[in-house]
Amino acid sequence: MRIVRWQDGRGIWERCAFVSRPDDVIVLRVGCTRKDSISCDLRLDEVPGKPLGDFKSVTVEHRETEAYFSGTYARLGGKSEPEGYHALMRVMSNGDGRETIDGCMRIREADEITLMMRVGYLERAADGNPEKLRDSMSLLETDYGRILERHAAVHGDMFRRVTFCFGTAGRETVHAEEILARTRKEGPDTELLEVLHAVGRYALICSSGEPGCNARSDGELLPIHRAHFERLEQKRPTALRMQGFVSELTQGYRDGLTMFGNYPWTGGAGWLCSFFYGHYLYTGDITFLRNRVVPLLEQVALFYGDFLDGTEDDNGKYVFYLSISLENTPSEVPMGTVSDIVPNATSEVALCRQILTNLITGCRELRIHLEDIDRWESMIDKLPSYRINSDGALSEWIFPGNTDNYNHRHNSHLYGVYPALEIDPVQSASLAEAASIAIRKRLEAGRGSRSAHGLMHLS
Repeated sequence: MRIVRWQDGRGIWERCAFVSRPDDVIVLRVGCTRKDSISCDLRLDEVPGKPLGDFKSVTVEHRETEAYFSGTYARLGGKSEPEGYHALMRVMSNGDGRETIDGCMRIREADEITLMMRVGYLERAADGNPEKLRDSMSLLETDYGRILERHAAVHGDMFRRVTFCFGTAGRETVHAEEILARTRKEGPDTELLEVLHAVGRYALICSSGEPGCNARSDGELLPIHRAHFERLEQKRPTALRMQGFVSELTQGYRDGLTMFGNYPWTGGAGWLCSFFYGHYLYTGDITFLRNRVVPLLEQVALFYGDFLDGTEDDNGKYVFYLSISLENTPSEVPMGTVSDIVPNATSEVALCRQILTNLITGCRELRIHLEDIDRWESMIDKLPSYRINSDGALSEWIFPGNTDNYNHRHNSHLYGVYPALEIDPVQSASLAEAASIAIRKRLEAGRGSRSAHGLMHLS
């Protein structure tokens, strides 16, 4: 929950907002200690600055106590009719004056206002109807305190299953801004680590559609994986002109919001599927491995089989092309390639190796598809070896002629270090040292140490 407090000549104000996990509504409350202090106009509208081509049309309707918004996506995403979404906002206040004027709701002389909104996806944008949302919200609590109590019971249970404390319990609570200011001046401390853990855990829980779960083991949040698994299994794109499947760069909630669908990232499906195998490693769920992990990995391996067939160079090694290292471009590009689309990006090779290795290990564990293992191992043998450049750093591109560009926030070529855990100081000491040099070069170049995205990669 987000709480903001301030004071002016009219009194002490408080604005509270949260998204209720059990009731699936956005809740916003504004109150003032002085009676009858709130007079305002409320409306639903488009967010300014939206990219061209995102929406075909938008409908907004206002009444005295509610507002309805309906949007139709411009992109069809392969469907015969456009998708969309709609939203209904209900307004509850204790003020006497309330009316609808000039496309907005006008409230006068209230000391508290609560807004409650539900957003719904539309398989067919033409099916948008305020009655659907109105009926679904009719049985909800209208008291802010009770709505919050229901949410806190579920969300709080998930959040508190794991705590991370370095002896700071009982200290006076300070704002995150104060901790960051102290860190910039004095360096990181244990309280910063506790906050980082809490923020990461909060983001993970909030990004999941799961309404909570009852299963408990070591403070687990395993059921929140389900949204990712079902999304990929239900919506996995089939590779064009090839067997198996490959994934887009960015997966929107629905196809209508998928961005960069033509970005040639062949490793996308491998990365998304890696979480399936990680789930199995953590849980030891053999049934999950047999029924959901191996079938999916087989499909990705099938794509790689077609994609790489016949690309062998003079040394019998595969050449990955089309191939990218996300968002980055070599300082020097070999002849015959196009900007960032260059052969044998290190991350693409690492993703393929991880998929094939996990598939082989899983099949041996289950003692199934043993006749296919020789073929998959042969594919691994044909993968090009990682390259260490003239600086001693792990190169972002294996293909000769690509010069590394260190001044960049992404570190995709370190995928073999993490999360693949293929490169480590014991089993592959020279590559591990080269990866360390690559990190130092990123930090020295500047951009990687200034970008939050880059710092998370490096961490």
